[in-house]
Amino acid sequence: MKKMISLLLAVVLTLSLTACGGKSGENQLPEQLPASAPETVPPPAVQQPGEAEPSAPSGSGKVLVAYFSATGSTRAVAETIAETLGADLFEIVPADPYTSDDPDWTDKNSRVTKEHDDPALQDVALTVPTPEDWTDYDTVFVGYPIWWHIAAWPTSSFVKANDFTGKTVIPFCTSSSSGLEDSGTLLAEAAGSGGLEGRRFQSHVDSGEAAEWAAGLNLPASGGSGSSGNVLIAYFTADENRTVDAVTSASVTTVDGAEKGLVRAIADMIQSETGGTLCSIRTAVPYSGDRDEVIDAAAEEQRQDARPELTSHIEDLDGYDTVFVGYPNWWADLPQALYSFFDEYDFSGKTIIPFNVHNGSRFSRTIQTIQELEPGANVIEDGFTVSEQNAAEASGDVASWLDGLGF
Repeated sequence: MKKMISLLLAVVLTLSLTACGGKSGENQLPEQLPASAPETVPPPAVQQPGEAEPSAPSGSGKVLVAYFSATGSTRAVAETIAETLGADLFEIVPADPYTSDDPDWTDKNSRVTKEHDDPALQDVALTVPTPEDWTDYDTVFVGYPIWWHIAAWPTSSFVKANDFTGKTVIPFCTSSSSGLEDSGTLLAEAAGSGGLEGRRFQSHVDSGEAAEWAAGLNLPASGGSGSSGNVLIAYFTADENRTVDAVTSASVTTVDGAEKGLVRAIADMIQSETGGTLCSIRTAVPYSGDRDEVIDAAAEEQRQDARPELTSHIEDLDGYDTVFVGYPNWWADLPQALYSFFDEYDFSGKTIIPFNVHNGSRFSRTIQTIQELEPGANVIEDGFTVSEQNAAEASGDVASWLDGLGF
């Protein structure tokens, strides 16, 4: 099996081809306008979207199905696998998309034929090379069509862009005649990680075949968006919305040896218990790494009742029944980014469960505010709130709270 996986990654390297995430800290701003020093300082810089993070996976059991599809055949298989396993989907999208005519290998003037004849053209740039929350996935399916007996080259770009250390790689492909052949082993070897036997499907495969294969792999329960009652854990933390370094402070804690911010730490604890999908609420305009500048910017947003533009979005809101929403208490109110978040979505018929980190004011009126913003949702009043001094050791309390809610 190791040999097969090794070959898979080697294929990518030898041929010279190439999920709302990342490590975070918490900027716990003052609950009231400061007369002097704020309660906390912004944490260290965090990984930006699209960057691979080299740390070890969380061990959450989460499964990702990443795929490149030129004509839709591979997409159909990927969707079936994700639905069967409750996994997250990630489409590998070239910056210069392929048209329906591009993959015609019988036409010497087609795009793929020209790329096949000139390997320099096979280094295909991707719109988003790294899935959000990449380090949270323990198992990664990688799907692709077979081009000239190997994986389509955009798949190679995806493999080369990411660190698969500690992950299980499972290849699958679609083709009208060619088998999996060495494409799977080469892909796995290129990833440099362990894997399971891959599978080749006909271009117009029956969905039942793909579902039966995926279920037969007996993978651990996934923490993807299709599992655990379809739970989403959306959270806002200013440090995941900035681009510069800042000094470590009380707003950053260490959990299981990993440095992270307070709201993200609680979100991770909830994810561990529920298997839900994490979603970081990010703003288009990043916050400064300077403490005073962040405080001034947040205060001005509140004064103007601003609605910061968001760059992260929920891809399939209908797929979630329960939405945990986490945030710091800023001057006895929600951060303005949360107003943008609730303006964007209608959570009618869904259950919203708030959680927050504070420095003395607990929830203030934020739960009532959420009820006013989402009148059609069932907003749980028994949310989880914890002071910043106790957040790092809150896993037991989080587990007890969730147990009381039936999770």
